[in-house]
Amino acid sequence: MKKTLAIISAFLVLGCASDDSSNDVSMLPGLNYYKFTSAHNARLLNTTLNKGKIISFSNQSGQMIRYKVAARFKGRSADVSGDFSGGGITNFYYDEQRVSLESLDFVESQNSGMSFTIFKNSASGLKARFFLDRWNGQSEDFVISNIDGLLQAFSANGKTYPKVIVINSNSDDSVVVDGFPKNAITVYYDLNYGIVGFDDLDGNEWRRN
Repeated sequence: MKKTLAIISAFLVLGCASDDSSNDVSMLPGLNYYKFTSAHNARLLNTTLNKGKIISFSNQSGQMIRYKVAARFKGRSADVSGDFSGGGITNFYYDEQRVSLESLDFVESQNSGMSFTIFKNSASGLKARFFLDRWNGQSEDFVISNIDGLLQAFSANGKTYPKVIVINSNSDDSVVVDGFPKNAITVYYDLNYGIVGFDDLDGNEWRRN
């Protein structure tokens, strides 16, 4: 079965924990390389999301959930197509920034955690992707170049995030996985800080502290 392996390989690189570009993939000659430029800096994730940093979200009832930054990566990745038996073909190279967080409340679950990824895998501009363990929708890429008209300010526990895009799952599915619900239906994603809030089907409004 054909698959694009770039996302999987990037995740494995991040599992080794890097705060720099020391895990850049080596390059073959003659292939396109889509790089970050200085014009992209305003769209990249903030450097305060350092490895070991704990971020928490609280709801209206005072309940709290916590995540810790487990790894950072910013550098060159490869888009590889092929199958899991080997012999993949490298299509192109691209710059990627990713911050991976582990859950501090469901530490034994392989399904828990959160991540934010910014990448440039074409000449057209930047894209972003997020993973949230409680999200009940699909993980889809979304373009973050030339979206200023869609951005809005969003306040969470006394702090205002000025570059927020609202993402809805358009699903009313709710399941429990490893003890936590996958019922988040709306995510508030800031270009520089990642997820700063989300709402769920139970009426909880989780906001970053």
